[in-house]
Amino acid sequence: MLSNPSISSALALTLLALLALPSISASVNSKGWLPTRHATENTRWAREAVANLSQWRSSLFERIQRYVVLKDNEVKLPGRERYEPFQPFISCPPNRPLQRVGPEGDGGKWLCGMDRLSSPCTVISVGSNNDYRFEEAALADTNCQVVTLDCTVKEGKSLETRHRFFKKCLASRTLAPERADFMTYAQLTSQLGLPKGAAPLLKMDAENYEFPVFAEWAENTPHLPEQIAVEIHYLSYGNKLSAGFPLFGRLPGFTVTDLALFFGHMANLGYGIVSKEDNPECPDCSEYTLYRVESSRFEKPRSSWFG
Repeated sequence: MLSNPSISSALALTLLALLALPSISASVNSKGWLPTRHATENTRWAREAVANLSQWRSSLFERIQRYVVLKDNEVKLPGRERYEPFQPFISCPPNRPLQRVGPEGDGGKWLCGMDRLSSPCTVISVGSNNDYRFEEAALADTNCQVVTLDCTVKEGKSLETRHRFFKKCLASRTLAPERADFMTYAQLTSQLGLPKGAAPLLKMDAENYEFPVFAEWAENTPHLPEQIAVEIHYLSYGNKLSAGFPLFGRLPGFTVTDLALFFGHMANLGYGIVSKEDNPECPDCSEYTLYRVESSRFEKPRSSWFG
């Protein structure tokens, strides 16, 4: 029995939401078509990665329930214990090994073979704080177009002809109208003129704004990134940029069950965890690399599906 009624209610609601994820993924689109899941590559590695993703996704509810019980029914765990249930469960493609891009420590990211990206390609870096070492490495290692977004710096800059700086911050559709220097992911990809089917590489250090941006993504969202290197936070710091931001005033931040909803959502979009690294400069942060191994196509249902 859970000793704390508030924890009991929160845990029950979150776990019920986890159970609802499969039914959400089966929803129809505006044409009445249903999504069907496919591996993003027709390779043995991709098939094994999709199998790992499916197993991880289907066991998430049970694993989080056991983990919370193991922690004496506490969901507001100290330090980085909240990230313990979310370990890597897939690997990079064999021809694209995991590599460090940018500096050691804060600012650098682990990515799957970024130097193997073939042109045309796009690397999006959200949050720079005028530190462009990641962008410099991306420009040196690839022939990609590189884009930096940061609305919090006074003077951003473009490094060269393949690099563009936007004095903007990514936000959800709900939050974007609050500020002129907010833009949605859809607005960004449209402004970049990405061709149909293009899947950019996304690096994100957005001080908690990763959550509302990722939250509105669906299986049929255009230009979902091939891979994502993101610094995840369960506490919020710095200036509050938006009145509708979900973490401010919520102490002690996201719980392990909140994080389970986040990683469950990303798994539903086809992303598996490739890498996890604790940030020594941020006690409530952890660096994750997510690789998309499964995509969904909406297809017209056959009449036999419904009898």
